[in-house]
Amino acid sequence: MSKAKIIVASAIFLLMTVVKFISPDTVQRLRVDLVPAIAPEVNYKDVMTRLGGYLSFGESEVLKTGQSDEDSDLSLLETPTPEPTPELETTETPEPSTEPTPEPTPEPEPTETPIPDVVAAFLESQAQYADQAVPANVSYDMPELPFTFVTPIGGIGAEGFGFRMHPIEQVIKFHYGTDMPALSGTDIHAFADGTVAEAGEMNGYGKYIVINHKDSYSTLYAHCNALLVSAGETVGKGQVIGRVGATGDVTGPHLHFELRKDRTYLNPEYYIT
Repeated sequence: MSKAKIIVASAIFLLMTVVKFISPDTVQRLRVDLVPAIAPEVNYKDVMTRLGGYLSFGESEVLKTGQSDEDSDLSLLETPTPEPTPELETTETPEPSTEPTPEPTPEPEPTETPIPDVVAAFLESQAQYADQAVPANVSYDMPELPFTFVTPIGGIGAEGFGFRMHPIEQVIKFHYGTDMPALSGTDIHAFADGTVAEAGEMNGYGKYIVINHKDSYSTLYAHCNALLVSAGETVGKGQVIGRVGATGDVTGPHLHFELRKDRTYLNPEYYIT
């Protein structure tokens, strides 16, 4: 073997020893591919070129990837195939409905309830007291009563509910009932079926009776001369419950009659005139 070959072979041996500590797999490749190159007929320039390629390119890639030379060479040359982009689901926009929008049903206009003649007449009589405030516990409405009724004193008119000149005090005051003139001793009849709640005497009213009727209605009979029923007694419509007198604050014999719904005073003249 020539001196040049001996030098080259020695250099290869030393390099393989160094590379052995770095990558055993690479040493195996060098041993297979380069050792035979020491033969006399091989071009030593080509051997050195191949050795340099292993040391500068192949080994560095092996260290980076941990793969064999064949895998490293192939992986460096291959271009990664891009993963297909998933298609986005498209939401179809629904076509607008072609059905016609139904027109709203017009609300009927409220029908005004005609005012009964008796109510209209009463409101006209109170027009002169328009500057007076109606008490909160008074209603000028005319509700339909939930029971049948009779006039407490038959055939005799009534007046005085609302604002008036007080006959004794001579000032304008609100009168919560109606006055029915009659002779002393005239029979007083129950306005409707009910139960006697009170029967007694007090200042102003004199001798009086209170009867409770259906649905929280009640009636009061005042200035009586005699009481013919007692509290707790059940009475029928038209039953004689007392007699007209002039007890209490009066200017003469008459029946003071009141109609209430709960604690609200109504105009009894709507029903007895």
